[in-house]
Amino acid sequence: MNSESIIPGEGGSEAPGLASLLQRLENKPGFPALSESVAAINEITNSEDQNIEGLSAIILKDFGLTSSILRVANSASYRAASGSGITSVSRAVSVLGFSTLRDIALTVVLFDQIKNRAGAREIKESFLRAQMAGTIAREAGKLFLPRRAEEVYTCALFHSLGQILTLMYFPDEAQQIRDLINQHAHTENEAATKVLGIDFALLGQGVAEQWLFPSTMVHSLQPLPDGLIERPQTPEDMLWLLSGFGNEVCACLTGGASQQPGEGLSGLRQRFAEVMVFSGPQLHSMVEKSFEDTKAFASTLGVSLTQSSFVKQVTDWVKAGPDDEAGQSRLAPVAALDTTTSAVPPSATCKPRDDPHQVLSAGIDKLSDSIVGDFALNDILSVTVETMLRAMDFQRALICLRDDKSGFMLARMGCGKDANLVARKFRFPLKDTPNVFQLAIGNGLDIVIKDIADPKIADKIPSWYRSTVSARTFVLMPLMIKGQAVALIYCDKQEANSIVIPERELSLMKTLRNQALLAIKQSKVR
Repeated sequence: MNSESIIPGEGGSEAPGLASLLQRLENKPGFPALSESVAAINEITNSEDQNIEGLSAIILKDFGLTSSILRVANSASYRAASGSGITSVSRAVSVLGFSTLRDIALTVVLFDQIKNRAGAREIKESFLRAQMAGTIAREAGKLFLPRRAEEVYTCALFHSLGQILTLMYFPDEAQQIRDLINQHAHTENEAATKVLGIDFALLGQGVAEQWLFPSTMVHSLQPLPDGLIERPQTPEDMLWLLSGFGNEVCACLTGGASQQPGEGLSGLRQRFAEVMVFSGPQLHSMVEKSFEDTKAFASTLGVSLTQSSFVKQVTDWVKAGPDDEAGQSRLAPVAALDTTTSAVPPSATCKPRDDPHQVLSAGIDKLSDSIVGDFALNDILSVTVETMLRAMDFQRALICLRDDKSGFMLARMGCGKDANLVARKFRFPLKDTPNVFQLAIGNGLDIVIKDIADPKIADKIPSWYRSTVSARTFVLMPLMIKGQAVALIYCDKQEANSIVIPERELSLMKTLRNQALLAIKQSKVR
């Protein structure tokens, strides 16, 4: 790849033949209603003026949609983030965040259209494959594009939008395309172009544009190039690659028409080796977890899996075990996306004075109730840092807010040892020489510094920090809006290597952070 983005160019909606297909879709029963629902959800979640009431109002218009969303929000997949039961859409938004609720709502809306159509069995299979592709891509995204993992899920879920729409609304054409592929006369793209006049990707892109999906997501619907995948140059490139990766894994598992030449998943690992390096056991574990999540999600929506050939194929693959059990465990992001610091440890033991899960869950409940009514932003921010301090037994917790006028991130409030004294001096420029604070706010990364004296990162600890704070270990959790850090949560301990955060508590801390972010967004539109 060259120094420019590898994302395909604009112009999908101007492709010959697309306009007539879009017009035909508009005349298909159910499609206008589907378009209206998806576009409305995207419009409110993409808006600078995001608000709980707006998204809740859209969802509450449809009792079935509301019921399905609440079932999903209370399912095992999201229970860790919720802390306790979710009984209203507004609480679901405040606890899970706009992006997660958008993903749930879009998936439910799409499936509601699928289950009521003729030929629903085959369409359901496509839906399950798309859902699992999104889940696999999200799991990979947590490793290689962590702050956009949910966006990766949406891109991968809708990567096969063109195929699904064809099955739903053009069943005769779909059968003609299958016949051409089964005769080995054409590839999937060639068959689709011959029958529809355009390939599946262009159809999906055209509809995605109408549905007001972000341009990066529209672009990610383009198939990946053949051959070895080169290193991405931008996060948008990585978004596209991860979306394609999730779908290609599913194609390999089921022998789908979009499968790349090679030896199944072994060949796929080689194809993505420049971007994502992993062993057979690691890929097997990722697929197995994604499969369990997909089955749980389908079960929540009342989808029967007993007759699913897709489920049987993946079940057989999972039971067979990884293809290189003796292989070394290797998993590393591409160098361009790597950091010199350690991410928050996913598994460790932590023994604060209070039960961390209970404290964090109580804090989440308190903020959820506060955000949906009238609230003072200072109170929300105060509860956020106090909850984190108590739950994880930090020495000190501060929250900094962006001040564009001065060009600094300034500590607004804090709690813990000498918090007020430290907060008066705790400030750093929004633009500075590369250091861990710039890495966090510039890339939206949650970071833990285990020991500021570690030679590997010593030069990344700014001098202002060393002269202001004596703590040897600290955590940074930025609050991002549209790619820009509007705030930063800082928590520390005195002794090096003394901060360890189990995965369950990390999930709750992120939910707490997201609620503080939601409060900031709400305060901006008042």
